[in-house]
Formats: sequence, C-alpha cells, structure tokens
Amino acid sequence: MRDDRGQLRSYFNAAKTVKMGILRDGLIWEFYADSDLPNMMDENPFLRFDMKDLAKGQAEDSAVEGLFSLGKAAFDPENIGAEAKRKHVYNSVINQITALAEEPSDAFIRDLLSAAGFQRVSQKAVEEYRPTVKAAFRDFISRRILQRLDLPQMEIAARAPETVTPLPTSTSSAPLDERVQTTETELRVFAWVKQRLAFLVREDALFKEIEHIAYQDFQGSFVVYYKRLRAGRLLELYEPRTGSKETRLKVAFPAESGAPELEMFISDLAEMDEPLLAIFKARASKA
Repeated sequence: MRDDRGQLRSYFNAAKTVKMGILRDGLIWEFYADSDLPNMMDENPFLRFDMKDLAKGQAEDSAVEGLFSLGKAAFDPENIGAEAKRKHVYNSVINQITALAEEPSDAFIRDLLSAAGFQRVSQKAVEEYRPTVKAAFRDFISRRILQRLDLPQMEIAARAPETVTPLPTSTSSAPLDERVQTTETELRVFAWVKQRLAFLVREDALFKEIEHIAYQDFQGSFVVYYKRLRAGRLLELYEPRTGSKETRLKVAFPAESGAPELEMFISDLAEMDEPLLAIFKARASKA
C-alpha cells in the first residue's frame, strides 16, 4: 500500500473537487483528507482500520465511530477537512500519552506531584516517584482493559502486594495438607496473574487458555500452574516469614529450555510481567 499512496496523492491533488481519498488492500482501509492545505492530500490518514480487527471485535472505539461518521447519513464533504484535523490531533495526543506511559517526562511527573499536594517538587522527588507514576499508568490501562473484558478489577499498581484489596476466585485447589491456610496475599497474587495475563497476551488462543490456570497451596509455598501441577508450573510464591524484615514477596519461575530457574523479590506485581508471560506461552504451546 505504501507505493499506492503516491498514486492516490497525485489523483487527489489533481482533482480540485475531491475532499477525501480512500486506499485499501481488501483488509486494511486508510482514509485521507486535506486538513493542512486545500486540495493537497495529507501525508497520514485521519482514519485507519483493519477488517480483521473489526471482525474480531477488537477495533478501537475511535475507529468504529470514525467509520460511522463516514456513512451516507452523517457524511459532510465540506467539513471533512476539519474533522480530519481533529482526528490527527486526537491521534497525536494518543501517541503522546503512550510515550508518557512508557517513560513519563520530568515535567509531567512534576505536574502530577503538584496536583497531589506537593508544595515543592525537587528532582529527587521526581526520580523517587517515577516508578509510582509508571505503575499508576499500568494500573489505569489494565483497569480499562478489564472493563472491556467484563472482568473484576483490583488495585495492583504502585502498591506492595500485601496491601492490595483481595478478590474472590472460583478457581482453587484444596490444600494437600490440612494445616496449610491459603492467605489473602496468595489469593490476590493468583487473581492478579489471571487478570494480568488477560492484558498481556495478544493471541486469541492464548487468551482462552487462561481459564485453565489454577493453584495449589503447600506448607511454605504457593504454586500457580497451568493444567498440570508439576509439568504446568508457572510460578512459586513465598511469603516473608513472620518477624522478617523482608517485606517483598519472593517469586520463583521454573527453568525452561535449559535456562536456570529465575528467582525475584518483588514489591510491585507488575515486575514479573516478562517471565510470567514467557512461561505461560511456553506451557500453553506444549499443551
């Protein structure tokens, strides 16, 4: 489609009455207007969508709304340039928000801390609260996705695991030892693992496999597994001993493909995103 954009631009610029150009390859559709200069096609489309996403119900709301606005009943050729300009600004804002979520700027963190009640925001405070701001962004995005998936929400970001509000869950296994008592922290971690994977996975087949995740509580450790307790182990959780100065949770991920077992001490559950997703993909691919 890249080479065809030049040809479309030539046609668009030559026809003085044209207000919109459409480029498609059967699945991907791109819509262009002249929002910057009259009768000069913009470099970037103001609307783009993939029919595969639309068929799966995964198209962005803004794309669907934009598509409806081009229907016969709503389409206004005289106003399409202004609408395209607003769409370009919208896309630019989304890109900036995405960049801030990945790496918030100092100025952005200062504004947030000021709004949170800080009288003076030093550079030290900016660096100290940078992980908190990034975690808050992750939490916000996770909540929005959970809303769309119609899953229950839980507060997970910018907090230590032991302070997270617990969630009930129907997927459980009775302890093999009657002396073992499953703690609220263990249940929170288990619920979070399933919800987090729902956010991290991209393939429909993997998403469906999340329902096969369960747990087994042992004396001294808590195992989250996929389908089979031994062969499907995803992680093993160890809570700090009573009276210990260590407040973080210890999480062990099993060895996979010759790699050594990975052990982590975490205070934010999102710290285990990468190994959790990797081991889940490995387990599901062998099922």
